[in-house]
Order: sequence, then C-alpha cells, then structure tokens
Amino acid sequence: MIDIDIALEKVLNRVEINNSIRVPILESIGLIIAEEIYANDTIPPFDKSAMDGYAVKYRDTIGSTKVDSNLLNLVGEVPAGHPSDYYLKSGEALKIMTGAPIPKGADAVLRKERAHLKCNQIEVLAEVSKGKDICPAGEDVEQGELIFSPGTKITPAVVGMLATLGYDEVTVYRQPEVAILATGDELVDINDDLKAGKIRNSNTYSIAAQVKTYGSKFKILGIGRDNLTKLKEKIKLGLESDILITTGGVSVGEYDLIQDVYQELGIDILFKKVAMKPGKPVTFGVYNDKLIFGLPGNPAAAMVGFEIFVRPTLLKLIGQQDLKLKRVTAKLKENVKKKKGRRHYLRTVLTKTDNEYFVSKAGTQGSGVLHTFANANSLTVIPQNIEYLAKGSEVEVLTLDNWF
Repeated sequence: MIDIDIALEKVLNRVEINNSIRVPILESIGLIIAEEIYANDTIPPFDKSAMDGYAVKYRDTIGSTKVDSNLLNLVGEVPAGHPSDYYLKSGEALKIMTGAPIPKGADAVLRKERAHLKCNQIEVLAEVSKGKDICPAGEDVEQGELIFSPGTKITPAVVGMLATLGYDEVTVYRQPEVAILATGDELVDINDDLKAGKIRNSNTYSIAAQVKTYGSKFKILGIGRDNLTKLKEKIKLGLESDILITTGGVSVGEYDLIQDVYQELGIDILFKKVAMKPGKPVTFGVYNDKLIFGLPGNPAAAMVGFEIFVRPTLLKLIGQQDLKLKRVTAKLKENVKKKKGRRHYLRTVLTKTDNEYFVSKAGTQGSGVLHTFANANSLTVIPQNIEYLAKGSEVEVLTLDNWF
C-alpha cells in the first residue's frame, strides 16, 4: 500500500493546467481567469449621488436644525442617467435621485428625510458636511487599474465586476471533460426496479455531481458489465476525455476486471492500493496525456477517493491555486477506535459553539453507506498510526463547504 500523501504527489505531478479559452461571462462561474483584467474606464465615471435627496452647497446647511431651518430655493431635479447643465448657486437646491450625476456647483447631498418640501423651497432640517453622500468618480476603480489577475476564481461578484468593466467574455482555463463509467453486473439504472442481487447505479450520479461541483464537465458512459471485451470498449471510449473515472472492479475479486483491461490497453498504473479507509483500492494511471482514476465500487469509498485525489486534480487543471480542502481543528464529541495501518476519513457533522468547533460521526461508517455521507458536512481525519482517541481529543477536520 502507498501512503496517501505520496500517492497524491504522484497524481499532481502528472497534472498540467489546461489551455485557455474565451467564454461568455455567464458561462464562466466557478472557472479561473487566465488573463489580466484592466479597467478600461473610471468607475463610476462621474461623481454621483448615493441617496435620494437634494444636491446642495454644504455651506448653505450650516447651523440648520429642525427648530431653526435654512430655506433653499428648489430650482429643478436631476434623475439618474440624465446629467444637468445647471450650475448650482448659493441658496439653491436641486432634487436628485440615487445614482444621478452631481451637478456643477453642488458639493453635498441632503437626504430627503432631512428636508421638508415647502412649495418651491426646501427647509433644511440638518446640516451636512462637504462631500456627504457623494460617490466620487473612481471610487470603485480607476482607468488602467489591474482588477483581476490570472488565477482569480470567478464568483457572481466577479461576473458583475466584469460586466461593469464592459467585458462580455473572459479568458479562462478550459474545463476538463471527465468520463464516468460504473462497472458491475449487479448494477441497474436508477429508474429500474430492484430485483434479487441488484443495486441502483448511484456512483455515476454522485461522482458526476462532484465533478460539476468542482468546475468540470462530465460525460456519462453508462454501466460497464463484467465482460472483458465490452468493458474494454467502454474504457477506450472514456479515454477520449481528459479524465476517465471508473467505479468498481478495482478490488481482487474474480470478476474485478478493470486492472486486466488497463493492462491490455497499455495504461501505466502508478499505484493501486492506498493506505486509507474508506478507499483502499483506489487506482491511478496515465495513458498518454489522459488521467485514469479507478475508484472503489462502494459509494462512500468512491466519494472519499474522489475528494482526496480527483478533486485537487480538477482544480489544478482549471488553474486554481489552492487545492486543499478547508481544514479546521475540532474536538471529538465521542470516542473513536480504529486499527493501525491506514488513515481513516470519518464522515462527520461539524458544528461550532462559542467559537469552538466540535465534530461527531454522521452515522454508520461502512464503505457502502451513502446515507451517512448525505448527512455529513465534513471528513474527520484519524491518522494512520492512531488506534484510539478519547472524547474531547482534538482532530483535523476537512470541511465540505463546496457541497452546500
């Protein structure tokens, strides 16, 4: 068995960042920017009002109170999107809307709730300081300013900023295509009734969901039956994608044929047993520039194997720099026992009380128990050589924030 960290290093050493492509900004969410983004304009390009109210000279408001208010002549209005050519003089006010350009001569905005309209005049009920409630030109960005560097992850806010800057497309690192093949004669489609000895093919869907969660595209190859010739055809088809993920068939049973197919096709296997639980049979190989992951058939083991090995691979391919799951230290809410020899990943529920993290098992920890994983929000790491941890012991916890 290979150590997990050594195995992951072998995987990532084979991963190169994908080439870049141009995509519409609404198709870029979750991807990574592959170019420098500069501001072509000053944003906002003019001083604008931050509030509905009145454009005034701040000196005209000095000393004003609700009891002793100054009067200003109302000489017009400035709607958003319609600049005024009027030059505001002392003793005057212009009604102004949020986002409207500040007229010449004005140096403050008096909020409407701090004024009382009286015929063609306003009573100033409070004084304002110079520049009050004015968003100055360039408050957001200055023309020529570097806004985003390569490696920036595109979030909804980044999309909004790109639109603000006038970008309808952006250069990103290409999403890899991941082919997914579940194997085994025991599998039936999710719409089929369960007959004796059969289980529904959940792995295809959970793995596809993980692929999508981490910014990549999936291609479903269906179910590969326990027949060497047919399985070989399916795997050859999968090798047309950037990555092939198979589930099942990587153990040592008589009908676990994946390793035989890999050998026949000339796939170079870098490792095929990892010191982890669940997920010991995880296999990794390469074929030219294609990456092949053989994950266990047990659903929980397959998903853990994905998080530990496939997830950082996908993130590196799309140009993301931080490949690690978020980690926190938490206290166990129960005792934990295990055998030495493998690092365990418990499916757990992480909570926070009074700025302190606590973690407990989400349910039964069997490799085939998917319900527990569905209730979990984290993976708690129990080191390889630890046999027992008492309640209250501190442990490392990997959060599954991207799932939620």
